[in-house]
Amino acid sequence: MERGYVCSNCGAPLDVTPETIVAICSYCGEPRVIGGAVSVDEIHVIPSLRREDVEAAFWRTVREDFDLRRLQREIELYEVRGVYVPVWLAKVRLEGRVSYYVEREGGKKREYRVEDVSGVRRVPVIARRQVAPLGTRELVEALSREEVATKRLVDVVGDEWRRIRLEVLNAEYDRRVALERVREDSLDALRAEFRRKGDGIDGFSVRVAEVEDLKLVLAPLWRAYYTYRDSVYQAVYAGWSGGLLVKTEPVTLVRRLAYFASAAALVLVTGVVTALILSQREVNVSSLGAPIFLAGLACKLSKSAIRGVRLERRGGGGGLPYLRR
Repeated sequence: MERGYVCSNCGAPLDVTPETIVAICSYCGEPRVIGGAVSVDEIHVIPSLRREDVEAAFWRTVREDFDLRRLQREIELYEVRGVYVPVWLAKVRLEGRVSYYVEREGGKKREYRVEDVSGVRRVPVIARRQVAPLGTRELVEALSREEVATKRLVDVVGDEWRRIRLEVLNAEYDRRVALERVREDSLDALRAEFRRKGDGIDGFSVRVAEVEDLKLVLAPLWRAYYTYRDSVYQAVYAGWSGGLLVKTEPVTLVRRLAYFASAAALVLVTGVVTALILSQREVNVSSLGAPIFLAGLACKLSKSAIRGVRLERRGGGGGLPYLRR
């Protein structure tokens, strides 16, 4: 860690690494540009909930969860920690055309489709090279879906900063790098969307027509750590709304039995389907995909039954949504 950097407003020391582009004083919220192409006017903050609000959200999660509410008496919330994650956020206009195949019902023939692409997407890019993986991806997906109110950091006065103050992770991507990443990520997300909806992309002729309103946003992320029978789990929340992003939880006996029962049923169905396919005079190789899929699903359920930790995401994902103009 580099030494010698202090806040120009209050004189507090700043935690700066060689990769740091912007450092925010954790005491007064004053931004300091260390290097790269960044303006302090581009830095915005999403006001964070209070710690007690996140604690209330956690216990609400416990009460509403099918498994956790049965374990509530044995659950202990021992730490709640919030940070501001730096995210470059922009609106990207995409223009072009995509041609792809869609498999028709029955899988005997594919349909060829051509779709015009024209619209604006909200594209977030984390402004750091390394972040804690659990919850960060879900935070980015939430920012791509939701229109979240922000405020310029330079307009946040001392009293207001003290109310919303959290540890701030340093930004390591400047505006130039952010523009490149935003362009690449917007096209990658669109490709992934068409791969999910089709059965192979034939042509992809889409360009980034315009990037608008690029700004560096400090997005609040809260982690609630809790214990159950000497094991540690966590629930991650969007700091502006208290919405659950992702959580880990113990696999209960009821859940294990459900997994095993489902796996056993799928094994039985797989055997029946395979026997019906092989009993035909002519066997289409593609028809064997169904029993293979069912067998894979049964294997996945069996593995879930013997694991000690279950991961649950909320809010869905799947690409960056178009915005209304």
